[in-house]
Amino acid sequence: MKKIFISLLALTILFSSCKKAEEVVDDIQKDKTMANDNHMAEDEADDLSVISDEAYSYGELKSRGGSGGSGIMGDTVKIIRSKTDSTITIDFGTNGIVGKNGKIRKGKIIIKFSGGYKVIGSAISQSFDNYYVNGRKIEGTRSITYKGDTSGMPKWTIQSDLTITKTDGKKVTWSSTRIRIMTAGSSTPLNWYDDEYTVTGSANGTTSNGDTYTMTIGKPLFFKMSFAPPTVCKFIIDGTLTYTRGSRTASLDYGYGGITSCDNQAELNYNGTKSVITL
Repeated sequence: MKKIFISLLALTILFSSCKKAEEVVDDIQKDKTMANDNHMAEDEADDLSVISDEAYSYGELKSRGGSGGSGIMGDTVKIIRSKTDSTITIDFGTNGIVGKNGKIRKGKIIIKFSGGYKVIGSAISQSFDNYYVNGRKIEGTRSITYKGDTSGMPKWTIQSDLTITKTDGKKVTWSSTRIRIMTAGSSTPLNWYDDEYTVTGSANGTTSNGDTYTMTIGKPLFFKMSFAPPTVCKFIIDGTLTYTRGSRTASLDYGYGGITSCDNQAELNYNGTKSVITL
């Protein structure tokens, strides 16, 4: 009987250890999904800000455009201005147009202006009509308010409330408050390759697994349009995030591997356990 009891106890301990190991692996995977889903939303939000700026300023999409000519996407994207209701509609059509950063867009972005452009306190609202990026449907609204220019660095506050439906049908929700500063390139409006931005703020959302989380930016996120023109960098270069999911807190460092080139890797850190994720 004693031997049987010891054997049962050993099996119980082994089962408990295996269960804990599975839970650890599951938590790590959930952290990676959270980081990737948040990055996807962050990336789309930055894209939308640049698209708004360029549609208004140039009447074409230079940095998000196609590979030839003046940069208009495949020379088929339509930018329609309406003075009647102060809107700009960016129409990518229904078949999909490939941009310089490799993304395929279709559908419409509708931008409504209030108070002009780059007038302190002026606002832009964005909405979407069957808008897709790489097969993911983007829905919701964004509002962008211009706060002025300090030492050649324009600043905007941005509120985003987005729902992204991934190609597998799973949904990601993302609400954020941001301060976006153009730290380089404002003095050369015709050369968007030298544009650089920093972003600070916080967000909350639901991952494609259904987990809710909050996020705070620590070191400002750093976006650089290009390291080697005409190639466009489509990843966040530097900055740190802190995520909270339930009682679990993890951080993400976009500066992993250095900030002198455009790469798609970041380092996820939970309680000293680090892993590299591909964005």
